[in-house]
Amino acid sequence: MDIVLSDIFNKDYCFDEIISSAPSEIERFIVELTTTCNLACQYCHRQKPDYKHHIMPQEMLRELLAFCTNNNIRGIDFTGGGETTLYAGWKELFDGLIEKNIAIAMTSNFSRDFSDEEIQTLSHFTEITVSMDTADSLLLKKIRGADLKRILLNLTRIRALCLQEQRRVPKLVISVVFLAEIVESLMGLFSFAKVSGVEVVNIQELVVFNDVENDLHSVWELAGQQAVQAAVLIERAFLFAEKQGLKLQVQGDFYKRLAMLKGCDGSESKTLQVVTDGLVQTHSELPGKGQTRNCLDPWRFVQVMGDGQVRICCMRPEPVGLLQDGTLSEILNGDKVKRLRRGLLTGNLDKHCRICHWREAINIDDYRGNVLQMKEATFKKSKIDGVVNRVVADNLKVVFYGAGQFAKELLTQTSFAKIKLVGIVDSNPERTGQDFEGYIIADPASIKDLNADIIVIASGAFVEEIEAFLVRQDLGPVEIFKF
Repeated sequence: MDIVLSDIFNKDYCFDEIISSAPSEIERFIVELTTTCNLACQYCHRQKPDYKHHIMPQEMLRELLAFCTNNNIRGIDFTGGGETTLYAGWKELFDGLIEKNIAIAMTSNFSRDFSDEEIQTLSHFTEITVSMDTADSLLLKKIRGADLKRILLNLTRIRALCLQEQRRVPKLVISVVFLAEIVESLMGLFSFAKVSGVEVVNIQELVVFNDVENDLHSVWELAGQQAVQAAVLIERAFLFAEKQGLKLQVQGDFYKRLAMLKGCDGSESKTLQVVTDGLVQTHSELPGKGQTRNCLDPWRFVQVMGDGQVRICCMRPEPVGLLQDGTLSEILNGDKVKRLRRGLLTGNLDKHCRICHWREAINIDDYRGNVLQMKEATFKKSKIDGVVNRVVADNLKVVFYGAGQFAKELLTQTSFAKIKLVGIVDSNPERTGQDFEGYIIADPASIKDLNADIIVIASGAFVEEIEAFLVRQDLGPVEIFKF
């Protein structure tokens, strides 16, 4: 691996190609519709005295949706500094996207009264994240000004409607800002999540803004016996969540810091606090010599704010560009973004990457290997998208050879999901006649009768043997597509 990496990254033309990006690399496309909010969370940056509210113009939103359509981006996450469901016309917007089979994710405080029609729209989302830091109703009211009963009612109405109509329930996530004040109620939050049908609890770090006044504290500020007691409660609650089948998502070196918290035997915290541009962040350690941050966000993550700012990172205070000054494609391959990617690949981190608590430190060679794997996956995705686009444009007939896990992933996780196959064959006689993702598996001997224009070798093994078999069948001018 070391030889391969040095060969690739020491060649300027290869390096320039790697620090460039393609839309097909984007895994999370986030759009902020508004910063208007119905709550007033104590720690929120919206409490800044100079904070300016904004709402995304319709023309800008249309351009972003066109970008997604033109680049086969099939999922959009509507998340930002405000409450998305306060955006005028949000229901009609999302209804239109649902009709086009766009997967919609959204973050909401769910502290609103929704109509039956709005619940119907929300129930068709792919994923809903509810921001709530505790299931202690009084504490929730104090921290966020939110109503626990209203949150529970909205979650229950969506689940009940999906059950009634025999549809899949959206993936439900709870987002929690990890405060010292919520530690004692953490077990209750996980219990609430379990009975509410929540699958994932996302633990977010408290980011302190020096110009936002509040009386809340990060868990990592605790010291002495307070720290040890908090660590014990956290571990106990996490173990409970694991037993209940809840998935806990944490950031960066969370578990290292938890161990340090538990090991506090003096009066001072053992974690590091770093202040940069008014932000206070906590770490167990900073990247050392030969290390970088394990972050692929500058390639995979795009967030467009309501005022046109484009970001490739949640923690970086300044944008990498403005839509008013250039297209999204130009911004994502502009000098600012390429400089960030180069810094990660070389370990020459700027101040924001260096003190980021979201991504753990990693050896540079290991990180470069991760980047190359991402590029390989992007190349494969681009090949698939190209074939699917031709199939749709020319009304071509497609047959899959293979009905295993690889074929299932192609049909459910790539743009092949957009087309209707004329058939699937598999050489395993035990699969013949079985249903596979809505298709009846046929014997390979019948492949000529399917009159395919393109045969996709949808198998992770025996690819050469399958291709040789197809060539022997005298299928005429058929195209064989393989990986």
